[in-house]
Amino acid sequence: MQLLRRFAFVLVWLLELLLVASGALLLAAWFWSGTDGSLATALRQAQPYLPAGQSLQVQQVSGSIRGGGRIGMLHWQSDGLDVQLRELRFAWQPLDLLQRRLRFTTLSIADVQVDDQRPASAPQPPPEVVLPLQLELPFSVARLRLLGTTPVEVTDLDGTYRYADDRHQLQLDSLAVAQGRYAGRLSLQARAPMTLDLLLQGTVSAPIAEDRSVALEASATLRGTLAGTDARLDLLAQLRPGPGNAGALAQASAMRATVSAHISPWATQPVVRAQSSFNHLDLAALWPSAPRTLLTGNAWVRPVGQGWLVDFNLFNRAAGPWDKGQLPLDSAKGLVELAADQWSVQSLNAEMAGGRIRLQGKLADPAQVRADDGWQGLLQLQGINPALLHSRLEAVPLDGTLKARAQDKAVVFDLALQPAAGQPRASALRGVRLRDATASGRWADGWVRLDQLQLRTAQASIDGKVDVQLSRQSASGQLQLVAPGLRARLSGQFGASAGDGELTASVTDAAATRRWLARLPLVPAIVDDIDLQGSADIALRWNGGWDALQNPGRGPAPAIDASVDVPRMTVRLPDQATDQAVRLTDAELRVSGRLDALELSARAGAARAHQRLRLETAAGGGRDARG
Repeated sequence: MQLLRRFAFVLVWLLELLLVASGALLLAAWFWSGTDGSLATALRQAQPYLPAGQSLQVQQVSGSIRGGGRIGMLHWQSDGLDVQLRELRFAWQPLDLLQRRLRFTTLSIADVQVDDQRPASAPQPPPEVVLPLQLELPFSVARLRLLGTTPVEVTDLDGTYRYADDRHQLQLDSLAVAQGRYAGRLSLQARAPMTLDLLLQGTVSAPIAEDRSVALEASATLRGTLAGTDARLDLLAQLRPGPGNAGALAQASAMRATVSAHISPWATQPVVRAQSSFNHLDLAALWPSAPRTLLTGNAWVRPVGQGWLVDFNLFNRAAGPWDKGQLPLDSAKGLVELAADQWSVQSLNAEMAGGRIRLQGKLADPAQVRADDGWQGLLQLQGINPALLHSRLEAVPLDGTLKARAQDKAVVFDLALQPAAGQPRASALRGVRLRDATASGRWADGWVRLDQLQLRTAQASIDGKVDVQLSRQSASGQLQLVAPGLRARLSGQFGASAGDGELTASVTDAAATRRWLARLPLVPAIVDDIDLQGSADIALRWNGGWDALQNPGRGPAPAIDASVDVPRMTVRLPDQATDQAVRLTDAELRVSGRLDALELSARAGAARAHQRLRLETAAGGGRDARG
């Protein structure tokens, strides 16, 4: 019995000691969490315990866990998702945890950048999101950038997020994107059926002239459920002139649009039914990277049997070149059907760039289709003016067809172009008299491979094959030119940092070649005035990249080996009489070496009237970093 009492005494003493020690540790942790530097220590100690595939880096950390603090830079990565935060400041009420409540009083971030490179996957219904405690989080983000194919930048993002009574709530006080400023609210049930209620309202300032803009009111509602594969949502979005406009700006001619849709978000074809109408709609006012437009028209998506039918008709009264921030489309009318897991473009007719296009195509299994698999199409062109597509292209109206299909993880295409009838007087093709141009090849992994390239004019032709790597601005291939009095061949590799190739040309009739060259666009006028009679052989080999030509001194200079042999040639300038023409015989020119250390030699016999001259010379020199 006495032994039992001693054991009980020791046990009680140990429990008291443990409680005192635990209390002391908790008290110490409480005081430590309030000391300056505790936040940096906690973040540093947490990094090794992150799940596999995740990393966390922080810089310029100050403040405490309990009292809040500042993080100059926070960088978190996880399996292709990259998030960077700058100038993060926060403060919270830790004692509220005793009431099962997490409450922040401040959370501000100067800049958030999100880059999501994770592989695309089919959308799935979300799981229930039930939190173990109540949450209140007021936030302020000066700038949010979403990187990717279509970058998006949002500024002045302010609001409050709350979680209570199994419901997520977001009060959005401010959000600015493109030319619009918005506010709204969201309510989402944490448990199934996860009822969603979203309201977004805002104002948009759309420029209609250099010194005029129209104020627009925008609103959108999204209501329904998110849980399960049978989830349904109803969308209604409207854009209309605001109360601050007067006169014509407040009438039907001002920008307005209405979109309504019934959506099944997790289905292969999410849009069950939709309808939209719009008038003078400027896409650039709503989305930063979109072109300027004035679209008027309507579109429908409606069920037909076991599939859907998409029907649209629109006009654009602000058509212009793409590089000028405009859309080179005047009008479009189309009918697209989805049936048996296949998209079918039954008809798409458009007027654009001064001409017309017609598109037909098929897209198999939209749920799994990729850019390099599961589709085919035929595009027909009539009178398309490239200068109206891009202002740096020639004003040469063209007709043609483009056939393309996805095959073996590549885009296989056949292109055929010919000049449209009735070329304008200023057309660059009037002198060239283009008959046709054809190309066939593949596009895959950043490479455009032209297995067959042919260009034919009334007097000349170019044949060959070319491989172009767009990302590296490099190319390789072989081209052959046959023109009046001229045969030439070009083969090799061309790139910024490396290259190797050869050019050979044989001029058998210089007079015929000169007359042909004079008809080409961009050729100096003197070529049309000078008189040449004779023949010549030209050869050029090179080794090196073209970057050194633009930036002398950056890397080794390219090397060349060039020769020009002229057995006989008569040259008469425009202001010279016939007996004043210069007659060259046995002329040879040699240039070899790197561009910064060239060697040149030349010799020739020359005669004019009764004068005779024999020339032989040699020289050296080159181009350095100063040009």
